[in-house]
Amino acid sequence: MALHEYLDMGNIRKANLASLILLSLFAVTQVLGVLFQHTIFEIEKQENPTITKQESASLSPYRETKMPVFVLPVLFIIAINLYLFIFKFSFILKVFKIFIYLSAILSSALITSVVLSTLLSLLVDYVSIDILELAVAGGFYGVILISSILLISKRYLIPLRIFLGISLCAVAGSAVASYFTIETILILLVVLSVFDYIFVKKTKQIVKLVEVLDRQNVLFSLDVGGVVGGRRPGARDEKEIEKDIETGEVIFTGHQLGFGDLIFSTGVSVAMYIDRNFTAAMVTTGFITISLGIYLYYLYKMKVTQPQPALPPILVGGILGTIVSRLLF
Repeated sequence: MALHEYLDMGNIRKANLASLILLSLFAVTQVLGVLFQHTIFEIEKQENPTITKQESASLSPYRETKMPVFVLPVLFIIAINLYLFIFKFSFILKVFKIFIYLSAILSSALITSVVLSTLLSLLVDYVSIDILELAVAGGFYGVILISSILLISKRYLIPLRIFLGISLCAVAGSAVASYFTIETILILLVVLSVFDYIFVKKTKQIVKLVEVLDRQNVLFSLDVGGVVGGRRPGARDEKEIEKDIETGEVIFTGHQLGFGDLIFSTGVSVAMYIDRNFTAAMVTTGFITISLGIYLYYLYKMKVTQPQPALPPILVGGILGTIVSRLLF
């Protein structure tokens, strides 16, 4: 759950563009998560018009529990150390890679179906329901087929990885909100932000894990920016970057944001939708995105090139967004 930033100190426009794209995709992921949960609820509402979001069958009956605040941080520590150990075995890493890609493809198909159903609902007065349902089903299986072909052929991998990544995080973030209340998620973010800082800045365990996953091209982060020597974001050595800065040479510009950051930010926005409404969720999304944007600007101005914890600014934006949304809605 780290933010890895590569900067070109001599090209402000390029750096600003990379930041703008990252923040846009960051916000889109949260919106897709909210839309996904909204669609599930609307489907249930057709069968039971009096049902509320809190009574939805898609939400866990244990959603009010605070147990995750104590359990998940412990699991987080165990998982980081366990992954560092088991990923030393190439076979296990390959199985994990396949699992992530399969999950991402399924998530992208679900998200595509949700977006299509939302758009096609505008045509319900002009087109039969059967045709609309067929179009949604076609989009679902079409995405699975096309994504699989592109992955096997290794074509258009950069946009494909982005599409698969934000889809996976949108669905996973919605799942987080379906199990935990927004209070639980924010308290959990406080604890995880501390761990994020320790494991990224101090022990560097997350950085080591990122390096392992990066070498095997595992889908685990949202990568935005150019490529140096055919390598995607995250593949450059820190010493190379620092040397480029010292010599004043033009270097890679881009960002690498871990999926954990995307999932928990989406969880906050979706939880606000469940507790309040769609507008409140969008306000929360705005605050979280702006908070991360300010953080990116600070890193650029300070010429920071080393991996940084991204959960703290997400936590700040989530708290502010929650306060404002509850005051307004």
